[in-house]
Amino acid sequence: MNTGATATMPTQHVSGDRTTELLPTRGPNNMHSDTDRHRSLRSSALAATLLALATACEGWTLDYGEPAAQFEARDAAALAAEYVGEKVTVRGEVAAVDTSDPDTCVVTLAHGVTARFGRTTQWAAGDTAYIDGIVRSATDGALVLDPAMGRDPTAPFEPQRR
Repeated sequence: MNTGATATMPTQHVSGDRTTELLPTRGPNNMHSDTDRHRSLRSSALAATLLALATACEGWTLDYGEPAAQFEARDAAALAAEYVGEKVTVRGEVAAVDTSDPDTCVVTLAHGVTARFGRTTQWAAGDTAYIDGIVRSATDGALVLDPAMGRDPTAPFEPQRR
Protein backbone atom coordinates (compact mmCIF):
# COMPACT_ATOMS: atom_id res chain seq x y z
CA MET A 1 0.00 0.00 0.00
CA ASN A 2 1.40 3.38 -1.02
CA THR A 3 0.76 6.25 1.44
CA GLY A 4 2.46 8.84 -0.70
CA ALA A 5 5.35 9.18 1.76
CA THR A 6 8.85 8.61 0.59
CA ALA A 7 11.85 7.94 2.78
CA THR A 8 15.02 9.87 2.16
CA MET A 9 17.74 7.51 1.09
CA PRO A 10 21.37 7.84 2.12
CA THR A 11 23.65 9.39 -0.48
CA GLN A 12 27.37 9.35 -0.97
CA HIS A 13 29.80 12.24 -0.92
CA VAL A 14 33.11 11.85 -2.71
CA SER A 15 36.02 14.02 -1.57
CA GLY A 16 39.43 13.26 -3.05
CA ASP A 17 40.06 9.57 -2.59
CA ARG A 18 37.49 9.17 0.25
CA THR A 19 33.84 8.29 -0.10
CA THR A 20 31.59 9.11 2.85
CA GLU A 21 28.03 7.92 3.26
CA LEU A 22 25.69 10.72 4.26
CA LEU A 23 22.78 9.71 6.45
CA PRO A 24 19.31 11.11 5.93
CA THR A 25 18.32 14.02 8.14
CA ARG A 26 14.62 13.28 7.94
CA GLY A 27 12.81 10.00 8.37
CA PRO A 28 9.69 8.63 6.73
CA ASN A 29 6.86 11.09 6.15
CA ASN A 30 9.39 13.95 6.04
CA MET A 31 9.60 14.06 9.89
CA HIS A 32 12.67 15.05 11.89
CA SER A 33 14.45 12.18 13.59
CA ASP A 34 14.68 11.76 17.37
CA THR A 35 18.32 12.83 17.15
CA ASP A 36 17.26 16.16 15.64
CA ARG A 37 14.73 16.67 18.43
CA HIS A 38 17.32 15.88 21.10
CA ARG A 39 19.80 18.26 19.45
CA SER A 40 17.14 20.97 19.46
CA LEU A 41 16.33 20.34 23.14
CA ARG A 42 20.03 20.51 24.04
CA SER A 43 20.36 23.82 22.18
CA SER A 44 17.32 25.20 23.99
CA ALA A 45 18.66 24.04 27.35
CA LEU A 46 22.02 25.65 26.63
CA ALA A 47 20.36 28.94 25.66
CA ALA A 48 18.28 28.90 28.87
CA THR A 49 21.36 28.20 30.96
CA LEU A 50 23.31 31.04 29.36
CA LEU A 51 20.41 33.42 29.96
CA ALA A 52 20.24 32.38 33.62
CA LEU A 53 23.98 32.90 34.02
CA ALA A 54 23.81 36.32 32.39
CA THR A 55 21.16 37.48 34.84
CA ALA A 56 22.92 35.87 37.80
CA CYS A 57 26.29 37.48 37.06
CA GLU A 58 25.43 40.59 39.04
CA GLY A 59 24.89 38.53 42.20
CA TRP A 60 28.11 36.61 41.62
CA THR A 61 30.01 39.85 41.06
CA LEU A 62 28.60 41.33 44.25
CA ASP A 63 29.49 38.25 46.29
CA TYR A 64 32.87 37.34 44.83
CA GLY A 65 34.11 40.04 42.46
CA GLU A 66 36.67 42.62 43.43
CA PRO A 67 35.40 46.22 43.57
CA ALA A 68 36.24 48.36 40.56
CA ALA A 69 36.83 51.30 42.92
CA GLN A 70 36.58 52.31 46.57
CA PHE A 71 35.35 55.65 47.92
CA GLU A 72 34.78 57.59 51.10
CA ALA A 73 31.10 58.55 51.27
CA ARG A 74 31.94 62.28 50.98
CA ASP A 75 33.58 61.65 47.55
CA ALA A 76 31.46 58.77 46.27
CA ALA A 77 28.69 60.61 44.41
CA ALA A 78 31.17 62.82 42.56
CA LEU A 79 33.52 59.99 41.58
CA ALA A 80 31.27 56.96 41.03
CA ALA A 81 29.44 58.13 37.87
CA GLU A 82 31.92 56.32 35.62
CA TYR A 83 31.27 53.06 37.50
CA VAL A 84 27.53 52.62 36.78
CA GLY A 85 26.81 48.89 36.62
CA GLU A 86 30.04 47.99 38.43
CA LYS A 87 30.82 46.93 41.99
CA VAL A 88 32.30 49.58 44.28
CA THR A 89 32.99 49.91 48.01
CA VAL A 90 31.92 52.92 50.04
CA ARG A 91 32.88 53.74 53.63
CA GLY A 92 30.81 56.22 55.57
CA GLU A 93 28.74 57.09 58.60
CA VAL A 94 25.23 55.64 58.69
CA ALA A 95 22.70 58.47 58.77
CA ALA A 96 19.52 56.33 58.71
CA VAL A 97 18.29 52.75 58.36
CA ASP A 98 14.83 52.18 56.83
CA THR A 99 13.31 48.74 57.47
CA SER A 100 9.68 49.72 56.77
CA ASP A 101 9.57 47.33 53.77
CA PRO A 102 10.19 43.81 55.12
CA ASP A 103 11.86 42.72 51.85
CA THR A 104 14.20 45.71 51.44
CA CYS A 105 16.40 47.44 53.96
CA VAL A 106 17.68 50.84 52.85
CA VAL A 107 20.77 52.27 54.51
CA THR A 108 21.54 55.95 53.96
CA LEU A 109 25.06 57.16 54.60
CA ALA A 110 26.01 60.77 55.15
CA HIS A 111 26.80 62.68 51.93
CA GLY A 112 23.96 61.24 49.81
CA VAL A 113 24.84 57.53 49.54
CA THR A 114 21.86 55.14 49.51
CA ALA A 115 22.36 51.37 49.66
CA ARG A 116 19.54 48.86 49.10
CA PHE A 117 20.00 45.58 50.94
CA GLY A 118 17.90 42.47 51.32
CA ARG A 119 15.91 41.92 54.49
CA THR A 120 18.36 42.97 57.19
CA THR A 121 21.35 45.10 57.96
CA GLN A 122 23.84 45.14 60.79
CA TRP A 123 24.13 48.89 61.31
CA ALA A 124 22.39 51.64 63.22
CA ALA A 125 22.61 55.42 62.81
CA GLY A 126 26.06 56.69 63.78
CA ASP A 127 27.91 53.45 62.87
CA THR A 128 30.71 53.41 60.32
CA ALA A 129 29.74 51.09 57.47
CA TYR A 130 31.77 49.50 54.69
CA ILE A 131 29.34 48.71 51.89
CA ASP A 132 29.89 46.86 48.62
CA GLY A 133 27.29 47.48 45.94
CA ILE A 134 26.51 47.78 42.27
CA VAL A 135 26.30 51.44 41.21
CA ARG A 136 22.75 52.07 39.89
CA SER A 137 23.10 55.82 39.60
CA ALA A 138 25.46 58.60 40.57
CA THR A 139 23.97 61.99 39.81
CA ASP A 140 23.31 65.34 41.48
CA GLY A 141 25.31 64.55 44.60
CA ALA A 142 23.54 61.24 45.21
CA LEU A 143 24.81 57.68 44.80
CA VAL A 144 22.57 54.58 44.75
CA LEU A 145 24.03 51.12 45.34
CA ASP A 146 21.54 48.38 44.44
CA PRO A 147 21.98 45.61 45.40
CA ALA A 148 24.35 46.14 48.30
CA MET A 149 25.94 44.08 51.04
CA GLY A 150 28.19 44.66 54.01
CA ARG A 151 31.94 44.42 53.58
CA ASP A 152 34.44 43.15 56.11
CA PRO A 153 35.90 46.31 57.69
CA THR A 154 39.29 44.58 58.02
CA ALA A 155 39.49 43.94 54.25
CA PRO A 156 41.85 46.20 52.27
CA PHE A 157 40.36 49.63 51.63
CA GLU A 158 42.17 52.20 49.48
CA PRO A 159 39.68 54.91 48.51
CA GLN A 160 39.98 57.18 45.51
CA ARG A 161 40.00 60.86 46.34
CA ARG A 162 38.75 63.95 44.55
